[in-house]
Amino acid sequence: MKRKIFITGAGFICRQILNYLKNDTDTSFVIYSRDESKHEKLSLEFSHMDINFIQGDVKDYNDMLNAARGCEFGIFTAASKIIHRVDLNLEKAIQTIVYGAINSKKVAEELKFKASVLLSSDKEAESSTSYGLCKRLGSNYFLSEIGNNKNLCVLRYGNINASSSSLLNILPSFIQSGKTISLYHEDM
Repeated sequence: MKRKIFITGAGFICRQILNYLKNDTDTSFVIYSRDESKHEKLSLEFSHMDINFIQGDVKDYNDMLNAARGCEFGIFTAASKIIHRVDLNLEKAIQTIVYGAINSKKVAEELKFKASVLLSSDKEAESSTSYGLCKRLGSNYFLSEIGNNKNLCVLRYGNINASSSSLLNILPSFIQSGKTISLYHEDM
């Protein structure tokens, strides 16, 4: 019987997971994401794999719960990721990042996932931005003692080359166009 993995978000990390497991015929996936164009790209790139793409939003607990039924593992990657965009619409960011983490934990517990990981950011440590604070709140809830699932973990990671909005990807265009880059901490 195949193991079934539920992944929220269809971005860079999802693609890397699929690429890593591309020859694993004992695994099937449910990819739950708002971005139907990423679904289409992934479905073409990984057409040989057993993947069910479901369009949905981590802000919607019931939709997410229904999409994840039958899965055993959760990898929760979906969240707002662009720092200045979070500040432009903080209420929506709180709903996506914080409540998305809350909903992710509830889904993992309700469906008794064997293991789940919430992806976070290095920006949650010593938070100096709204984005970092939201990620920290989401992580804290995900790992809190509320509930009874002890198979939860949070993975913090930094800027990954070639990921969406990676500094190394956008820096050349900023330099060429003469745009300024906002630094969010004096150590940067």
